[in-house]
Amino acid sequence: MTVRRMRSTLTRMTLRSAAVNSCVIGSVSSAIARYTAISAAGCISCVARPSKRRLQDTVLGYLEQGLCMSTACALAGVGRRTVYTWLESDARFAQRVAAARAQPIARAELMLQRIIESGDARAVMWYLERACPAYRVPKDAAPASESYAVELEVVQAPEITLDELLRGE
Repeated sequence: MTVRRMRSTLTRMTLRSAAVNSCVIGSVSSAIARYTAISAAGCISCVARPSKRRLQDTVLGYLEQGLCMSTACALAGVGRRTVYTWLESDARFAQRVAAARAQPIARAELMLQRIIESGDARAVMWYLERACPAYRVPKDAAPASESYAVELEVVQAPEITLDELLRGE
């Protein structure tokens, strides 16, 4: 098939598609350029759609950065329903998604741990309120009008090994 005939066929297909979908075509040549690529040798080759594996890797990359599934799918150019179908049918992909979603959480926890270790009392209280029910403020409690200070007391840990503790000595 010659280049001229290929362009003519693609133009008719593009116009027919536009009429069916009631779309407005900005430029027929841009539509042709989208579906074909002319190499330096002058032959036409179809521009392939990214493979399923490549699309999955792109979605996983966005999830590893901490984006939500909707945003990751939109940026990768994949429908959310498609990704959820992949999750249901491909156990390996589901494991990779779980690992990708865990990475930003692990980074945040590590950062929080470093802040707590630096002595930031607000971070300590924030963590304790979420991790331990005893530190949570009741929902019906009135908001505190004044700030409060937290005093931490350093005590010496008993010098006992884990083996001694387990044996009850």
